[in-house]
Amino acid sequence: MAADLGIGADQLQQSDIKEITLTPRKISRDNGGTHPYHIDCALSIKSTKVFTAKFWVKEPGESSEYRQIDAKNYLTGNPVARTTKATIGSTKTVNGVTYVLDGWYPENAEGGAYGSTKIADNRWNNYIPSADELANGTVNFYAHYSPTTTSIKLKKLVTGSMGDKQKKFHFTISIEKENKNVTFKVGNTSKTGSATVDLANDEESTLTEIPVGADVSITEEDYSGSGYTTSYVIDNGNSALEIKANISNIQAKNDVSAHEIVFTNNKEAIPDTGITLDSLPFIALLALSIAGGIFYLFCRYKKRFV
Repeated sequence: MAADLGIGADQLQQSDIKEITLTPRKISRDNGGTHPYHIDCALSIKSTKVFTAKFWVKEPGESSEYRQIDAKNYLTGNPVARTTKATIGSTKTVNGVTYVLDGWYPENAEGGAYGSTKIADNRWNNYIPSADELANGTVNFYAHYSPTTTSIKLKKLVTGSMGDKQKKFHFTISIEKENKNVTFKVGNTSKTGSATVDLANDEESTLTEIPVGADVSITEEDYSGSGYTTSYVIDNGNSALEIKANISNIQAKNDVSAHEIVFTNNKEAIPDTGITLDSLPFIALLALSIAGGIFYLFCRYKKRFV
């Protein structure tokens, strides 16, 4: 450790070392030597004069495993230099989804990744770990790949006794980010800013490559004049009796699956309740006809007996 720091051995005594921890990482085999197996361990040293900074990265598509990519010893009180073995902003594509290494995060109280509190770039000019971070002699930094795009599955349902399940219903899609049109795909076709689709009952259209953080608006044409009541449901959660669905600042789902928006148009048969305003003129004419017939018969009857 003294050699690694470029200091004399007299500057780092055995009494300065308070604790050495070996954390098993994996079992390896056939690496030479007299034994076929050995255990790879992470070494942590707690010292009054020295601490270790470790950098960990979780690759895209992996559930929870962080891999150590760099480690360096520092004299206590000295700032940590950001590792050069991983580039923030670099991208990788896995199963058609593009991910970006979005930043470094400090450890939490248990030494694990600390949620969404990202270390600002300007802090790396003089990053001196806190006493809590140095409590076990090691300060950890974590980075993970976040998806840069997400997708939406737009589905149409038609219900009700009078719902036309062969009819195509018209949708207008608008996607912006920071008030600027963005490029996305409807199926395999690239669109910028807006697009339209027509869907009948139980049909779907998939919107892909939607930038994370974009504002999405999907509006169905108003079919209330044809007797339809329109509603929508987003991801089996948010719902409304409206023709327009909005998702502001859209984010990728944890499992990177597509969001789902289901529009339902319902149309029921209108029961005959009898007299309506539309039928009053015909009823009036019928009443006049009947009255005229009665008056005619009355006149004939009166003339006959007078």
